[in-house]
Amino acid sequence: MKHKNKGFTLVEIIMVLGIASLITAAVFIAVSGAQRSARDTTRRADTQKLATAIEQYAANNNGKLPGSQDFFQTGANADSSAPGDLYTKGYIANDKFKDPTTGKTYFVLYRTTPLPNNFCFPTYVGYIVNDAANPTSYRLETCLESGIYKYTP
Repeated sequence: MKHKNKGFTLVEIIMVLGIASLITAAVFIAVSGAQRSARDTTRRADTQKLATAIEQYAANNNGKLPGSQDFFQTGANADSSAPGDLYTKGYIANDKFKDPTTGKTYFVLYRTTPLPNNFCFPTYVGYIVNDAANPTSYRLETCLESGIYKYTP
């Protein structure tokens, strides 16, 4: 007479656990990639919102592009972290213009020369004007997790 044992063998259990761990790893990789892509999409959209704010500012100021003081207060008695006219006059919503990873408000870095290739900080947006004395054109550079996004209107 043969006895039939009910249950799983150790090999069967190990095989099931191995397959389950492979599926879990594949899902984890796909989800983290999708999250990175979503954050990059948000940063691109924020860069375009900033471009819209710059264009609106210029339209309301006889074509004059904003200077560094329009992003943050500058000068002897000013707080360099305090918002300037683009924020206080409603061109940019300070409470919504935030990096999706850190939750900090983007710091707009005013430049007259391009950013170095190795310059990439998630909460910085490079605002590069062609001529500080008489700026007539600009471009924006934002650090993404997949590289640098260069936006030229």
